[in-house]
Amino acid sequence: MSDDDYDIIIDINSIRFLKKRGWRIIYSKDKEDEMKQIIKFAKKNIVSILGHSNRGKTYILQRLSDVKLQSGYQIHTKGISIKIPEDQNILILDTQGTNAPLLLEDGEEDKRKDPNFIKELEDINLCQIITNYLIQTFIIKEAHTLICVVGMLTSSETIFLNKIKKNCRDKKQLLVIHNLINCHSKRDIEKYKKEILLFLVLMMIEMITLINIMLN
Repeated sequence: MSDDDYDIIIDINSIRFLKKRGWRIIYSKDKEDEMKQIIKFAKKNIVSILGHSNRGKTYILQRLSDVKLQSGYQIHTKGISIKIPEDQNILILDTQGTNAPLLLEDGEEDKRKDPNFIKELEDINLCQIITNYLIQTFIIKEAHTLICVVGMLTSSETIFLNKIKKNCRDKKQLLVIHNLINCHSKRDIEKYKKEILLFLVLMMIEMITLINIMLN
């Protein structure tokens, strides 16, 4: 994604890089004075978006706000990326996706097959989980309208949504958008609905079974 798409980018990649080289803040110097005034005005209407990686978050923002942003499967948003649309009383906070591949430094990619590197991978993964948590906490706190984008509602997305709902009870608006990339017809959508219902029924059965085991 081009850095020019956004007015401000806080490149929050992973907390493990913070001490080594910090987090870059990229902004448009040409619009610096204008941004200060707009940010102050727009802080009452902050629209933010969260979701797993490659769920079409940026595409959804583009369609909802009529703002031109590059989006695609190979295009990834950095950290917290801020867009201030002209002639709109909103401030948009786009975010990097959760559940994304681990961010490795030069040379670490070659170590992935090394059994001794497994422990380091666990630490890298933990740092990435903590980084995602920090971004989510900030977004939930600051947003007035929060959009959560999910795909086919996998088990990890269900857990993700439950966490967001639990921490987002005082939000003015919480929108959940199912971006069904692989659905191209009404028949596909109906099939998806049936799959979701089956998934929920099986999950309920599993929960009841676990409760009975615990009680016995």
